[in-house]
Formats: sequence, C-alpha cells, structure tokens
Amino acid sequence: MQEALARAWRAQPRAGHIESPTAWLLQITRNESLRVLERRARLRNRELPERSAQEPCAEDGQIEQLVSQAPTRQALGRLDPADRTLLFLRYSEDLTQPELAKRLDLPEGTVKVRLHRIRKRFAEALEECA
Repeated sequence: MQEALARAWRAQPRAGHIESPTAWLLQITRNESLRVLERRARLRNRELPERSAQEPCAEDGQIEQLVSQAPTRQALGRLDPADRTLLFLRYSEDLTQPELAKRLDLPEGTVKVRLHRIRKRFAEALEECA
C-alpha cells in the first residue's frame, strides 16, 4: 500500500486532471499489488543470487546461460552485454527506473531513454529470431 501511494504521489504531476481520483488510486494500488505478487512468484520459482549494488550481474554468467536457449534468449544475445544487464535488473530483479538510476549511477532520464531504445531493439531482434 505504501509503494502504491508513493507511486501515485510521483505520478500525480504527470496525470493532469483526474476525473475520479479514487478510481485512479485504486488502479495504481491494484497494479502495484499485481507487481508484488508477480515478483514473489518469480522469486519462489527460482532463487536469485545475492548481489551487491556495485557488482554487475553480467559477470556471474547468468545472462550468458539464459541467452543460449530459446528465440527470446537468441534475441537477448543480439543485445550488448550492458543492455542485457539493464533489462535483467529491470525485469528479473524488478527494479524501478529510479532504483536502476541509483544502482547504475546514471540520471533517471538516461535510464528511461536507454530502456526505451533497448526494448525497441529487442523487439526487432525477436522478430528476426522467431
């Protein structure tokens, strides 16, 4: 609930005029709850290794192991290691863009732009591999 309220607080300036604030807040709370449940399910299905904030995840070989198995992984293999690391942190470790920016010591805007461009390149690579 606290994270949902924090997300709503941060999103409010971008939301403009909200006709139904209660419905808007409930939707944010629902989305946050689903995100937490998904994260817990992923963590239950596999154990993530402990990482320090300074330790890049590409060094442990996990990404390279995932890359070699399916079309999705083949498409990941076409991305730069730094791009794969950013995707891994965003989607496997479920870090938000501000958390990514802090961990990688980058401006939040840079993280947003990089993620946008990486997703586009990944989609193109996935089409080629499928």
